[in-house]
Amino acid sequence: MSSGAAITPLDSTPTPVIASDSAAIQVTPTIEITPIPAPTATPSALLNLKWNMMTVKSPVTFFRSYQIYYPTAWTIKEYKNTPETDDSGFSILNLTKGSVSLKITQGAGDAGGCLFPEDPEKEGMYSKYGNYREILNDYIVWRWAPRLDNTQVQDYSVCALTSNGFVSSTSIGYISITGNDIDAQTLDEINYILEKIIIE
Repeated sequence: MSSGAAITPLDSTPTPVIASDSAAIQVTPTIEITPIPAPTATPSALLNLKWNMMTVKSPVTFFRSYQIYYPTAWTIKEYKNTPETDDSGFSILNLTKGSVSLKITQGAGDAGGCLFPEDPEKEGMYSKYGNYREILNDYIVWRWAPRLDNTQVQDYSVCALTSNGFVSSTSIGYISITGNDIDAQTLDEINYILEKIIIE
């Protein structure tokens, strides 16, 4: 069994189906139900959802491990965790609900800057984003918002605050959300998933 991740069902629903080409994931079939802590102003529709929890151990030295809670209506479409050798470690977790995908990728890549509606124009590797939701969790500040340069699908990225402003990479990797006609309920679920990530 891989030590890269463990899924803990938080209710009696079946364990999410793992993609056939994914790394093996240790599953604990029975465990006492543990309610996740509710953030302030939780949308009432989220309070009745059932949730699973997964732990991802980062194989990359410059990213951190994390725990992620997600509703049982979401499934794991893809999970891979390749140990680091000569800076080639790689991890990807892709959660889906219908046509909506929330993907967290750890590996080599370039983080560009994020410009939001109130920001002035800047030269260099910057992408423009629309109205954002902000996540405040201990010492981190994240903003996730739609990219304005992709009109084919709804394409969101999570940007993290650094000493140089917001960039399109976080301490747990590159986080993206894509889909078509994402409804308000699903957007609230995504916000809650991001808000309750525990960084190890």
